[in-house]
Amino acid sequence: MLKISGVGIREGVMIEYHWAVLRVGICAPAIESFISEGHFVLGHDWDSAGIGVINSASMDEQNQLIFEAELYEGVPEADQLAAIISQRTAAGKKISVSMGFWSTGYAFGSGAELLGWLAREGDDLAQYDTAAISAWTDWVFLMTEINFVEASYVLDGACNEA
Repeated sequence: MLKISGVGIREGVMIEYHWAVLRVGICAPAIESFISEGHFVLGHDWDSAGIGVINSASMDEQNQLIFEAELYEGVPEADQLAAIISQRTAAGKKISVSMGFWSTGYAFGSGAELLGWLAREGDDLAQYDTAAISAWTDWVFLMTEINFVEASYVLDGACNEA
């Protein structure tokens, strides 16, 4: 079976694709259920049977969720994806992953407003990309709880590190 590993998502940065920031510390409590219940799928297809299993996941020192998945053997979609990944990596091309999840949190009028709230709550702002977040002048969502459902192969992940 082909193993896939990489950054699934990162806390404390502005995820422009979602107009959101993950509060530092919210991913770690969700890891155990992600490993035991999560799936690897194509294109966030939550209704599919899945094409792989999540073997491990952990947070690194840069507040990134690092995971490893393994594709099933004998499943046509998994075999096709394994061939695509092998060819792309052999050609020196990037592959991207993306996390599928449910979250709750708070909406703010701007990144500066969000950072002000975090400071009042006692969060260590050194753990956040304050330059990018404070530059965000539109509404933004702060995720304060998260439940990972799946990881997917996608053409372009929402998280720059993915």
